[in-house]
Amino acid sequence: KFEFNLGLNYTAPLTGDWRGMVATDVNYRGGVNAYFASNTQFNLPLSSYTLVNLRLGVINGPWSVTAFARNLTNKRAEVSAINSSQDPDALLTVRPRTIGVTLTRTF
Repeated sequence: KFEFNLGLNYTAPLTGDWRGMVATDVNYRGGVNAYFASNTQFNLPLSSYTLVNLRLGVINGPWSVTAFARNLTNKRAEVSAINSSQDPDALLTVRPRTIGVTLTRTF
């Protein structure tokens, strides 16, 4: 019923041609029903959730290296559900916390 996201991205000079970057985004979704009709026998109510992502990186000309953490709090957010007499209560969730590094070259 209520959903929002907020993103912040800040870049600042470090030294010479190098720039530093920090970015974060927060996504919130309030509780919803898995199906349009809440009175159906197969409906599953899905809880509200908040997801946080973070990125830190350095940029030099067309190159950038960024470390990231997606779903920083490792929330097991339920985004959808499949429920029937053959497959009861199958919840679809977001990926668990994912940490990595990206190397990017712009053209």
